[in-house]
Amino acid sequence: MNKDPELPLNKTVPAVYQAYAASEDEISLVDLWLVLLRHRRLIAVIVAIALLFGGAAAVLKNDAYSYTTTIQIARVGDQLLEQPDTLLAKLNESYIPYVLQQRRQQEPNAAQIQVSAEIPKNSTLIMLRSEGAESDADAHFKVHSQILDYLSRDHAPEIDVVKLNMENDLNRLGNQVDKLKDQATLLLAQDKRMNEQEFLLKDELKDLKRLIDSSESNRNKAIREVQGEAKAMTLMLIDTETRKYMEREGDIKERLLIGLPEERDRLKNDLADNLRGQAELQERLRESQAKIVNIRYTRPITPTLRSDNAHGVGGGVIVALAGILGLMMGVFAAFIAEFRSKVRERLDEQPRG
Repeated sequence: MNKDPELPLNKTVPAVYQAYAASEDEISLVDLWLVLLRHRRLIAVIVAIALLFGGAAAVLKNDAYSYTTTIQIARVGDQLLEQPDTLLAKLNESYIPYVLQQRRQQEPNAAQIQVSAEIPKNSTLIMLRSEGAESDADAHFKVHSQILDYLSRDHAPEIDVVKLNMENDLNRLGNQVDKLKDQATLLLAQDKRMNEQEFLLKDELKDLKRLIDSSESNRNKAIREVQGEAKAMTLMLIDTETRKYMEREGDIKERLLIGLPEERDRLKNDLADNLRGQAELQERLRESQAKIVNIRYTRPITPTLRSDNAHGVGGGVIVALAGILGLMMGVFAAFIAEFRSKVRERLDEQPRG
């Protein structure tokens, strides 16, 4: 025992023993390599088994494909019938679970399908997504179609009501346009009658001119030829008749120079207002027709699409990973076998009591 407390313990151990202990604790890379060589057959067998299982897994695994349906939300003009967030909640919380539940009840042994709905960034579209094997493609197409059918049936009545109201408004606008057209026809007919009236008044004015001239001539003649009391009576009658003709002539001239022009101006303004009203109604009519034409029901932009390439780990990667795993297990098994061999040797070296 070391009785000097200040003396390090390792200085009390013989150098030969220290060298022996160090050599026992060190593991040589050469020794490791020799261990692997001694158990190379075991390693090869384990790697081969792992590759066999990996190859079988690669052959038997089902490739997963993506199935996508892009849905356009119903809209009237620039307005969506329903906000995308609200519709997304309906899909994920109601329609999708309901359709999948119905499918499980009707086809309990069918492959399970998981469907999700999402909104692409900066978009008003809805995306239905699911993943599955190529052999289940028809089932994915059917499930997507059923979900879309429920969604379409939810929106269709609202769109039909909106469309019906717009068609009624369109009919009312059409009736107003027809009414204005009828009024325009009447205004044009009045203008035509005014032209005919002007023509007749001018003819009458010519006749009155001749009658006035004739009356003047008769008066002059009566002045020369008629004598006595008859002359005064004759002149009075002629003057009365002439005054009547002249009053009528004045009325006609006033009608031609003032009355008819004023009526024509009013008629012209009425016709212009009518045509402007028709133009405005026609514009509203076209806008309403365009809105009806642009009504969009909730529908898929394209049929459900399957991705061109399968998702997941490929067969080659599976075999490679199986080979690496087999090699690791083989090395581990080689060390275990070497350990057991060393234990047996030590047990054999011990003296038997």
